Amino acid sequence: MTRRHFHCVAIGGVAGATAQADELAGKDGVLSWYSGDWRSGVVGVANWYVSGTEFSRVYDTFAVPAPGWNVTAVFTDNAMEHGATMAAWEIRQGMAPGKSGTLIGWGIHKVTQTQLAEDDPPLKHYRIQVSGLNLKLSPGSYWLSVAPVAAGQSYASATVGENAKGGPRLSSGVALLHSTSGHNFMSVDQMHFPKGQSPKHFSQGVIALL
Repeated sequence: MTRRHFHCVAIGGVAGATAQADELAGKDGVLSWYSGDWRSGVVGVANWYVSGTEFSRVYDTFAVPAPGWNVTAVFTDNAMEHGATMAAWEIRQGMAPGKSGTLIGWGIHKVTQTQLAEDDPPLKHYRIQVSGLNLKLSPGSYWLSVAPVAAGQSYASATVGENAKGGPRLSSGVALLHSTSGHNFMSVDQMHFPKGQSPKHFSQGVIALL
């Protein structure tokens, strides 16, 4: 199946998405960082994983305050055809456009999948959460990618920071895209999107023991 790099979201944001995040977080720790609810009218970007030689991954930046976090779960909101049972996740440090930075933690794990809303058929919005982690992060800036192991189309849901938690409403850095189709940690604002629909950040989150 041919995969597209971006997708126009057709319906409004998810009422209660943050409450959903709180509910999932309560099982694993504290919702320490959440980039915000997905927003209608801003395109999503391809976010999926098949193998180390076939993937498209979105990275967004977050800050860990003192004294640090013990990360127990990470999640992403995606518009998808079929949902997912597995996801590949990474946390990196020192990333910048064209630079991969340092890999701090990674894995391919089973997920908890929760449907948030329907999109334009055949896509639906899902929260894909990887739990059971034990990754200690010292204070500093990091980048997160959670890519569903997905058949068919899968797009990270864009956000403008509504109901964000754990720091500024929007971080100063712009999300990066890394894919096997030629995007080498490219800043998403360098991609060509429909006028007025350029995304900057995507709906992701970190759950931690503080």
